[in-house]
Amino acid sequence: MALTKPYATRKFILYEGDKLQTKVSFVVELCDKYTGKFPDSRLYVRLKNNRTIKPIINPSGYYCFVNLPPADYQVVVEPDIAKQNWYLKEEASIDIRANDFNPAQDILKFILSPRTAYPFPGNATLIMGVVQSPAVNNQNPIPIEEAQIVASGKNKELFNTRTDENGGYAIFFNNVPNYKIKITARKRINGNEIVRTRSGIKVIEGEIASVNILNFVIP
Repeated sequence: MALTKPYATRKFILYEGDKLQTKVSFVVELCDKYTGKFPDSRLYVRLKNNRTIKPIINPSGYYCFVNLPPADYQVVVEPDIAKQNWYLKEEASIDIRANDFNPAQDILKFILSPRTAYPFPGNATLIMGVVQSPAVNNQNPIPIEEAQIVASGKNKELFNTRTDENGGYAIFFNNVPNYKIKITARKRINGNEIVRTRSGIKVIEGEIASVNILNFVIP
């Protein structure tokens, strides 16, 4: 592409008339699960096994990986844990086989799930809690990370998320159910699938319900 004004990065400056040759390999699109919009926080998007390759962020907010050979790539999206640790870390793969960018296939979309630290508005309807194993021999309870969390009611799933490294999870409701719901925590540990539930939870619009699952016994 020909540049009509100076383009500066930390490593070089291109001036009017200079040309920069790049080829888009694939694009990463990010979406905040709560707002349905682009996330309003600092995030890191990278290849799992190669931290030296950096994406280019275009004016629309998409992360573009360029000049990569055809291959299967594992992409990681993670928050800035020191400043805005709002979302769960996500990973997904994309298989790039063609030499030319295909908008129908070469866009990898991440729906980012909020953590308990997410800045929900004051009128949000939420369920928050932790999943832990019980304390044994005077030791602290063990947080259960990466447990699958499902909120359900009347035989249908209403929301799903995962626990973070502290065992915490956050569930939000845009449409408040007028019936009691059930929270299910599920994880496979040491070859055994452990499932724990809490039933009879009443969700009240604009309030936060605390639902802790503290009997997640590790075999």
